[in-house]
Amino acid sequence: MTPEITAERISLALTLKVVTDSSDATAIANALALSRKHDLYLYDALYLELALHKSAALAVLDKKLAAAAADEGVQVI
Repeated sequence: MTPEITAERISLALTLKVVTDSSDATAIANALALSRKHDLYLYDALYLELALHKSAALAVLDKKLAAAAADEGVQVI
């Protein structure tokens, strides 16, 4: 990637309204349970747990994660 493209992408990323959420032991435990229940990688389960915690939709292309989200009642976009 050229320095120009990198700078352009960083500028674009800075315009996004990113919201962070501090994780706690409960969130990690919930994600581990989701990981086991749906046979997900932990990082996918963390995204699912965050969507559940925030009552947010989940934008995902991964079919396994999309199926798990739908099973948990999370809107998949």
